[in-house]
Amino acid sequence: MSRLNTQRQNSPRHQNRSNTTARKAAALVLLVPAGLLTLGAAHATSAATATTHAQPQVASHPLDFITGSYTGSLGGGTMPCEEYWTPVKNGHMLGVFRLYNPQGELMLTEHMTMSLEGDDPTAEDAVTFRLRHFTPEMQPWATEAEGPIVAKGQLNEDGCLVLDAEDNGSEVKQFIYEPHENGGLQTTIDSEPDGPLVIPFTRMR
Repeated sequence: MSRLNTQRQNSPRHQNRSNTTARKAAALVLLVPAGLLTLGAAHATSAATATTHAQPQVASHPLDFITGSYTGSLGGGTMPCEEYWTPVKNGHMLGVFRLYNPQGELMLTEHMTMSLEGDDPTAEDAVTFRLRHFTPEMQPWATEAEGPIVAKGQLNEDGCLVLDAEDNGSEVKQFIYEPHENGGLQTTIDSEPDGPLVIPFTRMR
C-alpha cells in the first residue's frame, strides 16, 4: 500500500466518512430485528383474531346434559350397553342404544329421536320422544311394526326429563332422563308388569 493511500485513510475527512458508514450499518442492524419483531407481532395478532373468529361460542341448551357417549350394563353387569346422543340442532336430537349379551354378541339396537316444540323444554309436552327397537339385522320388532313408541313430556323442576308414553299397546309407560354423577346419564324405563328399570350410564367422552 502506498504512503498516499495510507495518508488518505488517516485523514480526518476519510475517518468521518468511515464513521458515518459504520453508524449507518449499525442502524440497519438494529432496524432489521425491530422490523421482524413488528411483522411477527402483527402476524400473531392477525392469527389470534382469525382463531377467535373461527371459534364462535355456542349457547348452551337445557337438554345438553343428555348429549354425549355413554356406557353401562344390564343383567347385573353381564350385558354391556352403550347409548349415544347428538347435540340439539334446530330443535332435534338423535340417539342410538345397543345391547350385547354376556358373550359379546349384539342383541338389539334402539333408534331414538327427541323433538322440541318451541324454545322452552319445561313447557307441558314440549318434548316428543320416539323410540324403535331393531334386531341385529335391522328388522323392527313385531310389536312396533306399525310405528315407534311415542312419549311426550318436559323438564321438571329437578332438571329431569320425564316422558309419558302414549297408549299404543306398548308395555313401556314412562321414560326418565336425568343427570348422573361425574357427567353421566341415568335413564329409567317404567313398564308393566316389570316395573322401573334404572340404567346408570358413565360418560365415555
